[in-house]
Amino acid sequence: MSETVIAVAVETADAPLVLDVDHVSMRFGGLQALSDVSVRVSPGEIVGVIGPNGAGKTTLLNVMSGLLRPTQGRVVVGGRESTHSSVHKRASLGLARTFQRVTLFSDLTVREHVQLALDVSRGLWTIRSRSRTPETAELDATSFLRQVGIARLAEADVGTLPLGQARLVELAMALATRPVVLLLDEPFSGLGATERDDLADLLLELRATSGPGIVLVEHDVGIVTRLADRLAVLDFGELIADGQTQSVLQDANVRRAYFGLEEAVG
Repeated sequence: MSETVIAVAVETADAPLVLDVDHVSMRFGGLQALSDVSVRVSPGEIVGVIGPNGAGKTTLLNVMSGLLRPTQGRVVVGGRESTHSSVHKRASLGLARTFQRVTLFSDLTVREHVQLALDVSRGLWTIRSRSRTPETAELDATSFLRQVGIARLAEADVGTLPLGQARLVELAMALATRPVVLLLDEPFSGLGATERDDLADLLLELRATSGPGIVLVEHDVGIVTRLADRLAVLDFGELIADGQTQSVLQDANVRRAYFGLEEAVG
């Protein structure tokens, strides 16, 4: 484990969790999508969630964000019991999310999307930051677009953007709500090489500045290895490993389930 990861672990060891998914199960009729899964996220920590297709990763994010209510277990957001809370209520506690399938308003500009996110969160913002006023909305929007590297696209219609840039608009909107925990569902999908590097640098910067706790669902093992402090690995809805990234990647069950590798004999 790198020195950076060790520093983060020490700094967040005694901090309150921003997200606590506690022994959650999710059943759809006869399908057990999640079985007794626990995932905990500290402030400024990046937790990667990986697993084969159909392992339950998106279902887990839906339970975390409030789109699904678990059959068993509980979800705590920002120290508040949220198992039966709505998506809106969890957002008010500081949870934000991006989606694998980007859904934006094709007739709005990039800047207008971020301003919309700022306007929606205005009631939350008056609690978290008294300094924000309507007059600063445009400046605020520009700052978040600059943060994700797309300030040059501020006046572009979202409907004209390729998938990778549309994902960055969604991320800017999420960051504009000042989340304490950020759920990212395949955020690197569709990005070019430069955009991927820039996004990885941004997430590392958020971690270094004690930004939101991040849950990162991502298929690119190289990206996950670079970014995640800890890994949670799902297989057929079960948590088969949870721990420091490098240790988890060497786990025999993970190598077999995720990489299709069998340990050498002898």
